Amino acid sequence: MGKQLDDTFVIAEEFNDAPVEAIDTAKAERKKLRAAMTKEQREESRKVNRENRKKKKTLKEKNKKRKKGEQVSDSEEEDDNKDAEDKDTVKPKSKKSKAEKSEKRPDEHGIWVGNLAFSTSSEDIRKYFEDCGEITRIKCPKGDTPKKNNKGFAYVFFNTVEAVTKGVEKSEVKLDGRALLIKDAKNFERKDGTTTTAKEIKKQKNPPCPTLFLGNLSFETTSAMVKEHFEWCGSIRKVRLAEFQDTGKCKGFGYIDFMHVDYATKAIRAPDKHTLDGRKVRVEFAGQDAYLRGHPWLMREKKKEEEASKA
Repeated sequence: MGKQLDDTFVIAEEFNDAPVEAIDTAKAERKKLRAAMTKEQREESRKVNRENRKKKKTLKEKNKKRKKGEQVSDSEEEDDNKDAEDKDTVKPKSKKSKAEKSEKRPDEHGIWVGNLAFSTSSEDIRKYFEDCGEITRIKCPKGDTPKKNNKGFAYVFFNTVEAVTKGVEKSEVKLDGRALLIKDAKNFERKDGTTTTAKEIKKQKNPPCPTLFLGNLSFETTSAMVKEHFEWCGSIRKVRLAEFQDTGKCKGFGYIDFMHVDYATKAIRAPDKHTLDGRKVRVEFAGQDAYLRGHPWLMREKKKEEEASKA
């Protein structure tokens, strides 16, 4: 019989030359490199770190814009992608003028669509607006989970201004059981000829909606006083003030439900008219829950959707 192969081995012998201290060696090398750096090189390294922190901060601000329904330009979107690819390099950025940015799609006009159901897809949005005119593209950010097709809002772009007008006219018309909130993507034009740009509502925590939150109200404020003070903006559906049960007096805050989101935005645009009963009133777009409480039929529909999804 031939000689049998012995497949046993000694671990210490096999791994005698293994680089067990490779990680420590690498750390030591990095320390040596930092120690050998000149003052200019260290300053450049700090500059790179500052730039990276600035990029992260800018990204957070852009995400806040998207949640508020403000438009983030394509050039900013491209900057995000470019930054992700070039994390280790710092390249000088030249500021582009508004004219240069508009050269990409000079014949494009868009609308902002809010209050979308998370189940609504880009294709559903396309079908919903296809009767308005030719759609050039749809920007619909994906939701945080696989089951969410969007983040509650989207942008739809047309090739004509007339199509934008038709799209805005569909505001508060339902899609997938939700009354949509639709605005021009670039500005909010009014019948009085004035405009409200996205910059003017930048401080708003919530996207435009027909319901406004009123804060810092006097305890003597009544629903009739609020209605009389804001009726110049447009038709009011209801005024809801938080009241003490024992006295019936105002708790200092409340909500006002307008018939259309344009009227609510008009009130936001006029900070000089936010004084009531000698107090400076805090006027903000209300959150989704507050909006639904002012529209109980929508609240009931939302509950039905939630129950159906759980079933």
